[in-house]
Amino acid sequence: MHIYGAGPEAEAIGKLKNPEIVFHGEIDRAKLHQEITKYDIGFIPLVNRIYGSVPSKIFEYTKLGLPILYYAGGEGEGLVTDYKLGWSIPVNNINFLQQFIDELSKEKLNEFPKDMVKKKADLLFDFHKQFKMFNTKIESL
Repeated sequence: MHIYGAGPEAEAIGKLKNPEIVFHGEIDRAKLHQEITKYDIGFIPLVNRIYGSVPSKIFEYTKLGLPILYYAGGEGEGLVTDYKLGWSIPVNNINFLQQFIDELSKEKLNEFPKDMVKKKADLLFDFHKQFKMFNTKIESL
């Protein structure tokens, strides 16, 4: 598992003594995007759900072609499951998460090929199209 970022738990994560966990800390956004495309899954865990919000990482990671492993519920879970962009783990169900990891295989990864995820994200999450639709709706009011 490779972890990137500089959140409140960064210091504790950096002190972990597990050879299977590599903590990279905070890196430049462009370099991060290059790096994470090398991986198989983008893991998005949220400890506290914020009603009405969707983590931007869903849009970022899927536009890069990464299928999502979503662990937060709410509207983000709906995007991931409804548009088949990856997997969703029930909120705070660590046993289900562990089972998912234990059963992870190439076949499971092939359920959401990177090129398919990227193609869907490019179609679904196009800011210019969304903004144009929004303007059209406002003009019709």
